[in-house]
Amino acid sequence: MEETRAFHRLSHITDELDQAARTIRLSKDDKINNVKKWWILWFILPFLSMGNLKGLTKLKTLNLSPGLPMYIGGTLYFILLKATSLGYLELAIWIFGFAYTISFFFLAPRAMCDFKSGYFRFDAYVLFRSQEYELLKSAIAQDEEFYFASIPNELHKIIQENQHYKHIYERIDAFVNQEKRDLEIRLEQAIAVSKAEKKEYKHALLEFDNEVGSLVNETYELHLTLKYLIEFMKNTNTALYRMHNNCFSIADLVNMVGTGITIYELVEQDESEKFLQKIYDEGTTGISPKSIKMDQSYAAVEVVRKGKYEEHIIDEPSEGRFVVSRLFKMGYNKLWVINFHPDSSQEKALLLTIPNEELNTREIMRVIHSMCLLMQENDHKKKGDS
Repeated sequence: MEETRAFHRLSHITDELDQAARTIRLSKDDKINNVKKWWILWFILPFLSMGNLKGLTKLKTLNLSPGLPMYIGGTLYFILLKATSLGYLELAIWIFGFAYTISFFFLAPRAMCDFKSGYFRFDAYVLFRSQEYELLKSAIAQDEEFYFASIPNELHKIIQENQHYKHIYERIDAFVNQEKRDLEIRLEQAIAVSKAEKKEYKHALLEFDNEVGSLVNETYELHLTLKYLIEFMKNTNTALYRMHNNCFSIADLVNMVGTGITIYELVEQDESEKFLQKIYDEGTTGISPKSIKMDQSYAAVEVVRKGKYEEHIIDEPSEGRFVVSRLFKMGYNKLWVINFHPDSSQEKALLLTIPNEELNTREIMRVIHSMCLLMQENDHKKKGDS
């Protein structure tokens, strides 16, 4: 039940982001959103929206129609007409001028920037919400096939695949228990046989119990894997909310995988000189070098030389401590090497970063990659603003 609620919240926020992304991607081909002289609509929208009585106001979201001040002004006109000494025309000019000003400067621009209002105009959105538009445009420009909804879909696929394994082990466990009961019955029926035969039966039963214990241990490992995947999903959900609220950082990636992270970017000063420059370091002792030459013996260098994005290289700087390096293709023609720094006591980090029998980490790395793309775009936007 808890996992279902988490998926629902994650799907809700990604659906909202995807709706904005689709509008930006289709903006150049959308004849409605790109009409010429959109500002004419800005001037007439306070009167035009008065015909939409059903959409006049939505109390749940406080989404006020540009026509609402005009209706209120009309009501106040007839009330104040008897309560004041102003003339008909003077009172009408004051009331409707004030109502039109509120609608023109506040409600009309908001309606033209609302994807669901029915009055959305792309050029108005670019003008009034330029910062939001630039962030969304840069976040989706690197990969036309990327949608935020792919994140909960990939996580759901991981959980479903492991649920299939759980059903298989349940069936194996039921079969093993039935076989054990049958052997116990046969053993009771053979009490009258010789001591040698009885000893052989006991030995066979002991071996069978050992096999059952082995299956139980495998089932426990599967349940532990499922637990860590659920934790990863919850932490990813939290990271998306933090990203939505402009609080996302590399510390959220560390929280997702449960171990320290360093990120290096491949820098080319000229055709003959390349090196790796450290751009992020979180959750480690900080001993990693700030830059690494391409002739040095590091896993980060080796993974760049191979140039394969789905492979990983492992270093063991000291006993029980590891560096897992992976290569990622980023935006703006950049290459990143992400180093995970787990030790032998961090079961969750080892399971999520190193391929193993219980879990194929490819989908986990796809989620990490998508998060890094968004982080890169957000950082690029901040540098541009500064």
